[in-house]
Amino acid sequence: MERFQIFGGGVGIGIVTHAPSEWVDGSCWEVGWLEPTPEFESIRPHFDQEQLMMDWAVRSEEDPDRSKGEARSAWVLGLASGLQREIIEPGVWFVSLSSGRQNLVAELHVRARRVFWR
Repeated sequence: MERFQIFGGGVGIGIVTHAPSEWVDGSCWEVGWLEPTPEFESIRPHFDQEQLMMDWAVRSEEDPDRSKGEARSAWVLGLASGLQREIIEPGVWFVSLSSGRQNLVAELHVRARRVFWR
């Protein structure tokens, strides 16, 4: 399995072990497992809050009053998008530990130690 050092805003925030056999919703996400550095702790709250909002959006969509649930979900997803912009804005990229190849990341999510990106 390939391993990457992940950088956020020029700071090493962890090592990710790619898990190509895992999927997120059968879509175009790459999945891996994070070994965070101490520097990750400064941005962990962003990821934790984003995941809480995503969970809330899913629960909102299950509201028996479909229109209210969809409106609430859209509002919460907008807030989560704002957090994602704060995460990505300083620049996030992966550097392969084996080849040194660098990949800029357009979107990154962390749930506990599970990481998914594209």
